[in-house]
Amino acid sequence: MSKFSKKGFTLIELLVVIAIVGILLGLIVISMGGAVDAGKDVRRKADIDSMRKALLTYKTLNGSYPVQLTQCNIVDTSAS
Repeated sequence: MSKFSKKGFTLIELLVVIAIVGILLGLIVISMGGAVDAGKDVRRKADIDSMRKALLTYKTLNGSYPVQLTQCNIVDTSAS
């Protein structure tokens, strides 16, 4: 048996593996950002479709779409 038997990994091998794993994880995190945005877009489209259906139901039951009789004034109270 030799005096220096190889029983483990060298520091260079471990650093290379850690670097590869880090690069792969970075790519995955970047690609998941787009998936989150796409999910939010799907939710917005579903909300708009729900509003469209509600307005169509209102028109069917009442004969016309709802009309706003007063002007809506939106005031930003956090600016003071």
